[in-house]
Amino acid sequence: MKILSILSFMFLIHFSYAQKFYAGADGALMIPIIPQHPHGNYTPYAFPTTSTNSANSLTGSYTSGFSVGGFLGYQLNENISFEAGMHYLSGNEYSSKDTYTDLNQNDKFEYKTKLAQINFYPAIKFSLPYKPCKLYMRTGFLFGITSITEEENETRIGSQNLTTEYANINTGYSWGFFHSIGIEKNLKHHLKIFAEWTLRYQAYLSDKGNVTKDVYNGVDQLGFLNSSQRNFVYVDSYAKVNSSDPNQPSKILGYKQAFDSMGLQVGIIYVFGKANTSVMTRDTK
Repeated sequence: MKILSILSFMFLIHFSYAQKFYAGADGALMIPIIPQHPHGNYTPYAFPTTSTNSANSLTGSYTSGFSVGGFLGYQLNENISFEAGMHYLSGNEYSSKDTYTDLNQNDKFEYKTKLAQINFYPAIKFSLPYKPCKLYMRTGFLFGITSITEEENETRIGSQNLTTEYANINTGYSWGFFHSIGIEKNLKHHLKIFAEWTLRYQAYLSDKGNVTKDVYNGVDQLGFLNSSQRNFVYVDSYAKVNSSDPNQPSKILGYKQAFDSMGLQVGIIYVFGKANTSVMTRDTK
């Protein structure tokens, strides 16, 4: 019994040295892998030949922008670690303009859209502790909660003057995976820095939305909207009816969209517990 207790104690001591917990924080600048037209891009109507019309389209990626995050890790040995973390992405804002002019009026339409997203992920990390830096690869799954804000403003001058301001927020979910390749450098036994190139592949599925702004000629109309006019849900299919329940959200056909991006991510890691000098020596000498 004593021998078993001694062996168990020795194993726990070895366990605490060979396996370490750590925490980290990171930031990344993401750019699109393949630029595309974000959902909701305004397409101008076909106007008579007696009028003039100009427009610009939206091209980019909702998931382009700056992200910050944090993670916790568990180092199984000097080559394999497990991580779980999250990051918040503030997407770039995209805008489009459309102008229309004829003998009677001038019409100007502006459209803006922007994404905010929180991603959660589990990952596995494979490391090669070369000198003086450690090379590694990370791969994992992504699950995101996403909101997309859309704004539409119209100004019409001529036979019929009007101004409208409209905004809504769409929410949905995204899932996918990511791959990263990077280098890691020890500053001290408990502190490390890293830089990596990361690729994120996600699919977005719309879920629901609500109107957040409705102004007509300077008068706020939001308080006059019923639930059906103010709220909506995305569905795979629906049957049109002559009248809808004003107390129920309206239905809109849902959509899916690729959220793919890549970028440079940098960060810092703090290793908890007593330093493993046998592992650290290989990295720092």
